[in-house]
Amino acid sequence: MIVKMKKVSVLLLDRFRAQSLRELRGLGTMHIQERAGGGEELSRLRDQQAQLEKALLQLPLERDVGKQAPVRKPSGAVDARSALELAGEIEACQEKLKTARERVEQLRKEEERLAAWGDYEPQDILRLREAGIDVRLYEAEEKQYARLAAEAGAYVVGRGRGLVRLAVVQAGQAGAPPPFSEVPVPERGLAQVRQAGARAAEEAQARQEELRQLARQRAVLQAGLTEMARHVEFESVRSGMSLEGPVAYLTGFIPVTKVEGLKTAAAASGWGLAIEDPLAEDAVPTLVENPRWVRIIQPVFDILGTVPGYREVDLSFYFLIFFSLFFAMLIGDAGYGFLLLGLTIFARRKLKRSPPEPFILLFVLSAGTIVWGAITGTWFGVEAIARRTFLSRIVIPQIATFGEDNADFIMYICFIIGAIHLTLAHLIGFVRNLPKLIAYNDLGWLAVLWGMFFVIKWILLQQPLNPIGLWLVIGGLVVITIFGEQQGRFFKGFLMGLAKLPLKMLNSISTFSDVVSYVRLFAVGLAGIEISKAFNSLAAGIGFGLPNGIFAVFILLFGHSLNLLLGAMSVIVHGVRLNMLEFSGHIGMEWAGFSYKPFKDSDSKGDRE
Repeated sequence: MIVKMKKVSVLLLDRFRAQSLRELRGLGTMHIQERAGGGEELSRLRDQQAQLEKALLQLPLERDVGKQAPVRKPSGAVDARSALELAGEIEACQEKLKTARERVEQLRKEEERLAAWGDYEPQDILRLREAGIDVRLYEAEEKQYARLAAEAGAYVVGRGRGLVRLAVVQAGQAGAPPPFSEVPVPERGLAQVRQAGARAAEEAQARQEELRQLARQRAVLQAGLTEMARHVEFESVRSGMSLEGPVAYLTGFIPVTKVEGLKTAAAASGWGLAIEDPLAEDAVPTLVENPRWVRIIQPVFDILGTVPGYREVDLSFYFLIFFSLFFAMLIGDAGYGFLLLGLTIFARRKLKRSPPEPFILLFVLSAGTIVWGAITGTWFGVEAIARRTFLSRIVIPQIATFGEDNADFIMYICFIIGAIHLTLAHLIGFVRNLPKLIAYNDLGWLAVLWGMFFVIKWILLQQPLNPIGLWLVIGGLVVITIFGEQQGRFFKGFLMGLAKLPLKMLNSISTFSDVVSYVRLFAVGLAGIEISKAFNSLAAGIGFGLPNGIFAVFILLFGHSLNLLLGAMSVIVHGVRLNMLEFSGHIGMEWAGFSYKPFKDSDSKGDRE
């Protein structure tokens, strides 16, 4: 359920602002209403936080550090100052590495350019010039050189990339230069460039190794970043407080169950308190508290990043029930259920320190899949397994996977599930809006829903149309017209409803499609079974004798792994959609909330205020 909140304003003397905030943070119950802080101190802290984040990104990945340099965990508490010193070392090392790599690339290009002329000593050319023998280097295009091939004193040094490289030697007084592009004599030769390149590569390797060694202290940076986040949060709250003369104050929200503790702390610290119910325009954080067995669904909401609004409904219980059912029907194979159960047990043993909720949820989903697969007779898509004496007694013939002419009945079950699911949505909406007149709008849609259910049976299942279905649709639209737009003035709401009746009639068609969409539970499950059967048939056709049996086993492993992966994706696409779109949409949920995050202390060292 969503915990009720109180809006609280805390008033305190400005000269005790930092001390009072530390005490309030130690209490750890108040969600501070966000205000934009500012000032030089906050800017400095944010710059330092960005420096730590940049340093973390510059470190090699843990898998690249190597077994020879295992990651070191900090032996004690880490303050932000130590982490900043480490970040400075990392930044300096990264800068040296960058310079070394640029030097390596520069020398590589120079080596490539010189290699075209061969390995010679540039000083020899200069000495020949001093002795009166003028040696100059030129480049010419192939066509240009072909026309002037008889040029006196021109020696071909090399060819490549459409160019001819020439050395022109002239003794005594130099004549007219040839009509080619002259190439300056380099300052050093090819051998020297290669030596410099090797030294630069060694430098880059040394800096890379230094960076890998620094990566062993990744945990120091992470702990320092956590500590720095505390400093930033504290200074943001401190500098964002409002000030009236000598009194500073801040506003936030607190669960009703924590109000007495805040009052006690305020009395002890000399704070003033103003406590009231949140206003309609207030952005109130959401705190969801549920029994342990319902909390196992929370990891799904965390993955989706969805939080109900404070004034909305907590759907955790309903989501858990129907998500488990949808998961079982979409995977639909008892063999896969046992595989998932085994993998969950293995993962739990390996990750003993991890939160238990995800594993408990996987146990529930695995068990549900096993039960559904057993009653439908689905075991890795092999009919012979379901025909065995013991397992055949579990199968319900009307929904059996390998039964005959039962597709219509399974579709009927899907429509029943959809109608019940959406019925719950409108009942929740009805209770949620009571005692307002608009609450009866949900009863009107409930009538339309079941009227459309009879229409669906008539159109898709070829069953006789029950006249009550049409009366439910008509009666429901009448109720929707009367109560759907009620906002306080009855006749005005009725006239608005009458004006919007054509739109409501179109929305009733959406109700039809919403119920029909639950047939995906049957369609996706059937597709998974057909994939299993296809791979089973392919493997059986190859045979299980040696050596063909090895290839057949590979086909089975690959096929069923692929099918299980596709099943998991279908749960995300379809199982989640039916809850988040169809079900939530009929309630009117927007999932526009944000989580309750109290201003609280941690196990880190105190602030530097």
